[in-house]
Amino acid sequence: MANKDDIPTELALEIGDDLEPRRFVAACREFFGLTDELAQVPRDENVNWRVKVREGSNIIALSVGAQSDSNAVNAALQRMYEGTTALVQGDFSAPVLTEKAIQHAKKLSDLTKSGPHVAPMRVWLSRRPIDFGPEVGEMVRQDEASSYSDYGTLEGTLKAISDQSGGLEIRIQDPLWKRAIPCRVSDEQIEDAMGAFRKRVEVSGLIHYNRLGRPTSIRMESLTALPDDKDLPAAADIRGLFVA
Repeated sequence: MANKDDIPTELALEIGDDLEPRRFVAACREFFGLTDELAQVPRDENVNWRVKVREGSNIIALSVGAQSDSNAVNAALQRMYEGTTALVQGDFSAPVLTEKAIQHAKKLSDLTKSGPHVAPMRVWLSRRPIDFGPEVGEMVRQDEASSYSDYGTLEGTLKAISDQSGGLEIRIQDPLWKRAIPCRVSDEQIEDAMGAFRKRVEVSGLIHYNRLGRPTSIRMESLTALPDDKDLPAAADIRGLFVA
């Protein structure tokens, strides 16, 4: 395996030797997907990632373009460190981790093992190695196996509407969980969702929880738009209600 002097940038993936081409390409794809999910920055900030590879090297490095904002780069690297560390420790409730990030990590981890042979991988952050082996994928599957579903209600702000894998999806930003929660909706429900875009809403349906009791998704049965703060009565408006 490499040492820190072999790593050309602040963010890189070191892929173990003796990996067939198909799995090598798949590992690169999952690493890039994991980076996209973890290293997100606000829209008004800018980080331009560039792939950097040396001939004969098994290190896939990401550098930043000249136009990247230095503060945004530092924030992105910090998120990568927090997310990758949480993944290898099995802490899938970390706020920085999205469901997509967890799935990219599981697939990347699975690529390290083929039969009895293990091709070790490392994620290098600020030239510090984080071993990334088959145990990450195993912990993800254990977490998925111990999850459960129940009917309930989530409250938050409707942040996004998108098309994921042929299905319509909205995301609810729940202030209790600090992470947008995917919400599956039918074609008949999307008009109601569009009408509540960027508003506080209450969504009821079948909620899926991870083993720590954190909601990870909800299949919507009903959606209720809640009043904005400016539409709520002020203290002066309700004072008379408490007068005997």
